[in-house]
Amino acid sequence: MISLEFKDMIKCLSTNGLLLSDKLPLLINCGVSTITVTINAIDPNIGKEIYDYAIYKDNTYRGIDAAKLLIEKQLEGIEAACDNGLLVKVNTVLIPGINDKHIDDIAKK
Repeated sequence: MISLEFKDMIKCLSTNGLLLSDKLPLLINCGVSTITVTINAIDPNIGKEIYDYAIYKDNTYRGIDAAKLLIEKQLEGIEAACDNGLLVKVNTVLIPGINDKHIDDIAKK
């Protein structure tokens, strides 16, 4: 409905990326062309300090397993979005004492 009323509007979605690859066909069908993914760690040992848990496909993951899952799904989703022609921006929140020495690694990845 938005596309019918505002034909030139750019549709953007912000996400943590956990379900990005799973929901990508739906997002493309809805006309989303720009995605922002917040990635605060690419090292699961750092990620477990940021994320308590992740729920994916009716399963709850905790600690390092949650961090591994989230990082894997974020990177998978970003790659899939780029492969489908979407503009992807990565956002990172600097958390002093947790990921502050890890920002360069996130940017390089």
